[in-house]
Amino acid sequence: MRLLGLIISIVLTTYTAVADVLIEHQLAKLAESQGLELGLAAIHLETGKIVQVNGNRQFPLASTYKVPMAAYALHLVEKGKLSFDDMFEVHDVDLNISSPITVAFPHKGLQISLLNLIEPTLVYSDNTATDVLFRAIGGGRPVTTWLHQNGFHNVRIDRSTAGLIRGFLQMPFDGKTSLSKQYMEVYGAKGNEPDSALLNSFYDKFRSDSQDQGTALAMAKFLGALVKGDVISDENTKRLLEIMKRCKTGAERIPAGVPKEFLPIAHKTGSIARSINDVGLIDLVDGSQIALAVFVVGPVGDNWSGTDTQNKLIAAATSKLVQYFTK
Repeated sequence: MRLLGLIISIVLTTYTAVADVLIEHQLAKLAESQGLELGLAAIHLETGKIVQVNGNRQFPLASTYKVPMAAYALHLVEKGKLSFDDMFEVHDVDLNISSPITVAFPHKGLQISLLNLIEPTLVYSDNTATDVLFRAIGGGRPVTTWLHQNGFHNVRIDRSTAGLIRGFLQMPFDGKTSLSKQYMEVYGAKGNEPDSALLNSFYDKFRSDSQDQGTALAMAKFLGALVKGDVISDENTKRLLEIMKRCKTGAERIPAGVPKEFLPIAHKTGSIARSINDVGLIDLVDGSQIALAVFVVGPVGDNWSGTDTQNKLIAAATSKLVQYFTK
């Protein structure tokens, strides 16, 4: 009987390993057939099983880096270094592009509490809110240090979103002019954004910069640790995930690949030029969860906001993974 059990165990292990390779091969081929570069890691949290494609390759995190930033803010609350009641002023220099609060509150005198900074940062990917939060938590270096101390060595947060976008667009910063004003002065008056050729040259240099980059595997592991309560308290984990479930961006990405009865899911998008990303947590029928990180880079020629091709790949990959882990 022991021999039979050993044989069955070997057969099942071999079958599982082959199945993992097959799903990874399918996902890699799907990306390759569309001329896309894919970085993907999915972790089944109950079993620890990992499916990955270029899981250890570095990609620009774009706005997905707002998740560890928000988690670190909650960590500082737990350490007594910040409070939910703390109020932070939005300075003129903080005003950013892609910011609903900049549009809604264009006048001086705006102050926002910590939770009311985290909310638009994750729900609307508001760049002004993010940069005020970035200042409140002491910048990117302490967040990166905290991540590394917790074992997530392949995730870096270096710049505010204004700094990141300026880095991409190769814009100087005088310390006084907001990115919103600077961008309008350079591109808004012309009525058009940079052309594709210029954006591609910007992106190539941006991609080669190690700042604000990370791997899909490290990000998926961070999400897994987060949902298990290994990073911040259970109470703050719940608070953070509830905010992420209200995410209003990227409905055509991870959420599009999940059965409707499991929506909304906790996720966060990121987009800059050819980089189109999404990271999130997915509930399965049996109550188990997948921590998923997907980074997609489009081919040369894509415009500022990417294309539907990247979005569809993220949705298709999500759907295949849900089916795979459900089986």
